[in-house]
Amino acid sequence: MAPRTDLSHLTARTEAVRQQISQVIVGQQDLLELLLTALLADGHVLLEGVPGVAIGEQGRE
Repeated sequence: MAPRTDLSHLTARTEAVRQQISQVIVGQQDLLELLLTALLADGHVLLEGVPGVAIGEQGRE
């Protein structure tokens, strides 16, 4: 059996990042979760949406 890894430091840092981003991306919790998942997985994200939902602003931050 593999030894257990203490991920509490990662959890705390992820929550801090979530709080900071949620100050810029307001009312888009699903989007925020997907962005953080991609960030942690070292992946890419394609942001799409209807005009006027500030996708450009989300991409700049």
